[in-house]
Amino acid sequence: MRHDLHDYMSQLSVKMDAEYSRIRKSAAGDPGTAGDEGEENWAQLLREWLPPAYRVVTKGQLIDGKGQLSPQVDVIVLKPSYPAALHHKKKYFIAGVAAVFECKLTLKRADLSKATATCVAIKRLSGVREGTPYKELMTGPIYGVLAHSHQWRGPDATQTIDDHLVAADSSHVGHPRETLDLVCISNLASWVVSKSPLFDPQEEIDDAARAKLNPKGVPATTYMCHAGAKGAFADTEFENFTPVGVFVSQLLVKLAWDDVQLRDIASYFLSVEFSRSAVGQSRHWDWSVYSVGLRRKLSLSRLHTEIDWNEWSATIE
Repeated sequence: MRHDLHDYMSQLSVKMDAEYSRIRKSAAGDPGTAGDEGEENWAQLLREWLPPAYRVVTKGQLIDGKGQLSPQVDVIVLKPSYPAALHHKKKYFIAGVAAVFECKLTLKRADLSKATATCVAIKRLSGVREGTPYKELMTGPIYGVLAHSHQWRGPDATQTIDDHLVAADSSHVGHPRETLDLVCISNLASWVVSKSPLFDPQEEIDDAARAKLNPKGVPATTYMCHAGAKGAFADTEFENFTPVGVFVSQLLVKLAWDDVQLRDIASYFLSVEFSRSAVGQSRHWDWSVYSVGLRRKLSLSRLHTEIDWNEWSATIE
């Protein structure tokens, strides 16, 4: 059954496509203004779909407790606790930032590499946490890439982007906590990072690869791609799929790790289901990414299979 939320997200997708067509008409003559309009499209989407306590601003840098600054980012989501007097200051305290996004009208390969490098720089400003799989695999703020469209054409576009995303990750990311969290191309697909505190080697399909893995399991990160054929919304498999639907629901899920009040609505969005399946390439990590204390406590049997924001969950999204 098609839910009202599916209709809302389909309407939002149509709106984003229309805005892309409008902005492109003047992009060549005034790329700066076109870029600003694209950023504002995404900022407005976030203002409308996140709780009003989350203030959404554009253009700024993040600053850590030592005064170190991040590269400039396009869209910033402030935590409800962020002081109102500082909402318009362009150096935002990283402890009060819930999420940041890089925005592009037409995504290119170089954009993914640059965004990944910026993500790593920002995650490193946040510091290191220890104690549970969630704390050691994740660090704030949430970081994502948002685009109206992309430069690739043909049926293999999602696979090509997936390969570029994996390549950028391999080049820049030095620890699982430094990965991109979300990528949304509103007219194509969404990617959501999924982290396994311990990937069970018995789940590996390739026998040779399975033999190389630690029998106790290994940490793993995967960019799960949610995609549907463009124009195939009437098809049973994709009728409820929209990249922006996946993006909004998964952003709520990620925010809900630190904001308990969001968990009911995040669970509701997940139950409505905007994507029936997702695939991705996993990157396996060595146990050295964990603190000594966690290595001593961590085992496959200790992980919870339910996705309920438990910091010992078998899957962290």
